[in-house]
Amino acid sequence: MSLSDFVSISTPKALGINFMRTSEISSSIYNLLLDLSARFLLVSELTLLSMMKGYAECDYDAGKCGILQEAGMTIWATSYFMGLTSDLPEGTFPELECP
Repeated sequence: MSLSDFVSISTPKALGINFMRTSEISSSIYNLLLDLSARFLLVSELTLLSMMKGYAECDYDAGKCGILQEAGMTIWATSYFMGLTSDLPEGTFPELECP
């Protein structure tokens, strides 16, 4: 049983978003993407809760943990969505350029 069995997730087409052609991926890969997205939403919620706890209770450690999680999630989400929308061939690895 996967996490997506418990979470109601709209498909990109239902949301009016067409950033990838679902006809090109198998249903098992699509279900994997849904499961990954659902878990990302759960981690987002936990991140927000730790930041709220840090603010509400003046808990420095909880706030710091939440901010670090948010930074990591921002980097991960950006690279994830760039990968989904990329026209590069499968198996291409990104290059990290630091100015």
